[in-house]
Amino acid sequence: MLTRRDTLRLSAASWLLAGVPRALAEPALTGPRYFVTLFLRGGIDGVLTLDPKTRADVDAKVDVPYGPDQIVDAGTLQLGPQLSGLKPWASKLAIVKGIQVHIANHESGAYQLLRMRSGVTSNMPSLYELIGQRREQPLASVSLGDLSSFDYSGGSLISPTGGGGTTALETMDKLSDEDIDLLAKTYKRHLKGMSSSGLSERELRTKEHLSQVAAFFDRTKDLPRFTSTDWGVSRDTATDLQRTLWFLENDLTRGVHVKIVLDWDSHFRNASKQAGANATIEKLLARFFRELETRKNAHGSLAEQTVVVIGSELGRFPILNGNEGKDHFPETSLMFAGPGIRPGSYGQTGKLMEGLKTSFKTGRADDAGRRLEIDDVGVTLLSMAGVKNPLTVGYRGDRLGFLAG
Repeated sequence: MLTRRDTLRLSAASWLLAGVPRALAEPALTGPRYFVTLFLRGGIDGVLTLDPKTRADVDAKVDVPYGPDQIVDAGTLQLGPQLSGLKPWASKLAIVKGIQVHIANHESGAYQLLRMRSGVTSNMPSLYELIGQRREQPLASVSLGDLSSFDYSGGSLISPTGGGGTTALETMDKLSDEDIDLLAKTYKRHLKGMSSSGLSERELRTKEHLSQVAAFFDRTKDLPRFTSTDWGVSRDTATDLQRTLWFLENDLTRGVHVKIVLDWDSHFRNASKQAGANATIEKLLARFFRELETRKNAHGSLAEQTVVVIGSELGRFPILNGNEGKDHFPETSLMFAGPGIRPGSYGQTGKLMEGLKTSFKTGRADDAGRRLEIDDVGVTLLSMAGVKNPLTVGYRGDRLGFLAG
């Protein structure tokens, strides 16, 4: 039975959901049904993974700790030796290199990646909070993983792992249908008690909070509870990815942001630390892609409905420091998959791994273009989701025409 402690945990203490009023939403859901970001916290090294180089491609000072034969030619793109296991999915992937983030610290980078834009503050809605205003699911967005306050916005349901104790969602996994129905009715009762007019902005957010949580409990009371299985690697992260699939499979949210911490912050012993983290994420991504292809709901296979964005909040400096490590670099590369994404390799970096001016039509180096920005990624994803003018929600980049039609 539901205890008082369970009720408190599920209602307030373990998650936050106080979003942008639904009144801002457009009525029809358009574009991909779901969006997922896999945030590789710490800074993945591009030269080892998404932006491989030969020694001849770069300045003599740039670290390239492998021979040209270790770069994997996957047809539409190349993969560095530490992500070679993703070759079976390469024909469905897009890599965009040399994306400027203009920061060199993890916290600011996390704020930006959550919103896919620069110049952010902590009270701004996340990208998926905005996309989720146009939804048929109960929840606009969900954040999972070993979360800090940098990793979610006020309109996201959160259930952080890694802090010890039982999370809100883990508590929910053990509840009966009757308990969850009771929670749904309780939230509906609170919602009914609120005025329908003359509400302050804060009251409108609270009303939206109640509405989303009530709808979430109402939908889940008749669903099979989430259970995790052993993927053979990184239990906590594997569980977060499986829970992501559960949210999508049951059509519970429009967007999921998953923070993954596997020690990419390699200020010393870069090659070995990156190798350990990348060996793990390679296995997790391969399994996640397989699950997206095989799992279905009433709207089709998850792979046919879900845009996935994978990458870090910043990059690794291309030149080794005195500890055989690599420090922070204010640009990154991102990987994309899903409906509407054009597979291939886009953007180009120079001899010091710096992003070059790029054509927004072809994705190739072009002196008449400009360097790619994190804001351009945000605009592109918003446009895919049906936001006709991203400027109305504060996004000032340009659509990446080469990535998504």
